[in-house]
This record gives sequence, structure tokens and C-alpha cells, in this order.
Amino acid sequence: MSGREHRAPRGWFRGVEWTLAAWLVVLGCREANPDFNAGASSNTSTSESATTTASTLTSAGTTESSSGTDTATGSTATTSESTTTVNPTTLDPSTSTTADPCPNPDQTECDGACVVTDLNVNHCGGCDQPCLNTHVCIGGKCILNCPVERLDCGEVCVDTTNDPAHCGGCDQPCEPGLVCSGGSCLGSCPMGQDECDGSCVSLQDDPDHCGACDKPCEALESCVGGLCVLACPMGQEICGDACVDLQMDESHCGSCPNACSMQQLCVGGTCQSGCPMMQDVCAGDCVNLMTDEDHCGGCDQPCAATQMCVDGGCICPFKKEFCGVNCVDLLKDPKNCGKCEMACAPGEQCVNGGCK
Repeated sequence: MSGREHRAPRGWFRGVEWTLAAWLVVLGCREANPDFNAGASSNTSTSESATTTASTLTSAGTTESSSGTDTATGSTATTSESTTTVNPTTLDPSTSTTADPCPNPDQTECDGACVVTDLNVNHCGGCDQPCLNTHVCIGGKCILNCPVERLDCGEVCVDTTNDPAHCGGCDQPCEPGLVCSGGSCLGSCPMGQDECDGSCVSLQDDPDHCGACDKPCEALESCVGGLCVLACPMGQEICGDACVDLQMDESHCGSCPNACSMQQLCVGGTCQSGCPMMQDVCAGDCVNLMTDEDHCGGCDQPCAATQMCVDGGCICPFKKEFCGVNCVDLLKDPKNCGKCEMACAPGEQCVNGGCK
């Protein structure tokens, strides 16, 4: 190369010029936008992060929202997406609180049991409204249930055969100086009877005046020969100082000292683990709801003293009608002559449903 200067080829210089120009462009764009050349990886990372966040929020049952501003109009638009966690229990019909626990329209749920509040003595007229043990529930009202031989006179059961204030019927008093015997006002008591406060009674067998005037016997006692003695109703026996039904009493099943074990019932005088077919448990006893007068048609639905239970319903004997709480003969009853509460005038009698 003597005498001549060495130079690089022209093509090489062009390549260097283009490379320098490209790097200048890159440096300028990076200064204007630091995220330049990282766009693809940055977008991917942001998308994955948003997806993860949305998934987390959605699984928690919350609401996610995003908002942005339109630079052209200056308005803000908000987009929201809500997801709710469903509790499957509320969709189960068996746990629904709106389901009627007593599908029978005549029944009401009281203390976990379906009862007829028109008849039930523990829930008369409504839940937890018990009647006294001397009352029955009729039409949702507690009504005094007098024995067959007595009448309800002002919420008091009276014997109208010898009560001077109700002689022969309620509110029919005797004149002063007269006594009541056999439902009639007399000048003196018949032979064999004694006068006690205007009433003619037998001191030998009257439980209200046993042996002497105003000397009543205790409950379940009878007056025999002027003495109060324990006398059980038909079908019951004396065990100690109580009257029990040996056919149904778990403490005296079959005999006085024979007690059933826990969770057993006394059925027909035998301890058993359950009730026979066609019987239900009411008050710890196996009963037939079709015929039991204390549980007629349902537990704790007693019939009135003058009624009987037939096919699960309380009815009156043949040819008698139910008036108030008593079964009466409308052809003969002077207080219900021809129809209920149609009373005859004092001194009149009811003959064939008419007062004479």
C-alpha cells in the first residue's frame, strides 16, 4: 500500500450508519416511554394478575368493579360484576321456615305438636291456654264440665234436687222457711232426711254432709254409713291411698306393686314397649282415639260428661241434643224446651217440646 491510504469499503460505512440511526431511535422512544420494548411481557403479567384477583374476589362472594375515564368526553364509566355465594340450606324444602308444620287447616302447632285449639284442654283457643281440670274445651272456650247429676249454675255445679237457691233448676230459689227436696220446695224434709241449710239430705250417704251437716268427704271418697271411705270409680282399684287403673298405670301394671321399667307402657295390665295397632300414646297411656272419652279424636280432647266418643267425635246419646255443655232431651227439658235455651216459665213443664 505504499503511497496509498487504507480506507474501509463504502458498504461497511452504510451499515454502521443504519445501525447508529436505529439505536438513536430506540434511545429516544425509551426516554419518552420507559415501558417501550416491554409491552408484550407487561401486558401478559397484568392480565394474569387481574384474572387471579377476580377469581379470588368472586370465590369469596364479593363484588368487583373497574372504572375508567373517557379522555374525549371527560365522562367516567363504571363496570361491575357481582357474584353471590348461595347457601344450599335455604333451597331445601325440608328446612323452609314458610312450610306449614300442620297441613290440616283445623290444627295449630303448639309446643311441637299439631292440636285442635277448639277442643284441646291444654291449648284452648290458642297455644298454652289450659283449662281447669273441671272444664272442657268447646269452640275454643273453657266450659265447666259438671257431672251428669248436676247443672252448671253460674259456673258452679249444683245438685238442683236439694239446693234451695236452685231447686229444680238454676236460679229457682225456695221461699224463706221452705226447704228443697227432690227438686221441689217443701215445708219440711221427708222422713229419713235431715235439713242442712235449707237442703234435705241423707247424712248416711251424702258426700257433702257425711255423718253431719257441712262435713264433706275428700275427692275419690264416698259416704258410706255416715263415714267417708275411699271408693274408686268403676274399673279402678285401691293401691295405697289412691285409685288406679291396673290396666294402664305404669306404677301399678296388673297389680299394685308392679312397676314398668323406663320407656315402657302399661297395656292391658302388661308392660310393653309400645302401643297395639289402632292405639296412640296420650298422657303416657295407650288409647283409642276413636272411642276414648278423654282423648276423643285427638289427645287431650275430652268429651263433656253427658257425651260419648263415637268414631273420634263427641256425640250425645240417642234422642238427645247438645246444649251448651249438656246433652238434653228437647222434648222434656224445661230449660231447653223444643230448642236450646228455650226455657219454660216457672211452674210450667216441657211436654213434647212445648211448655205447658
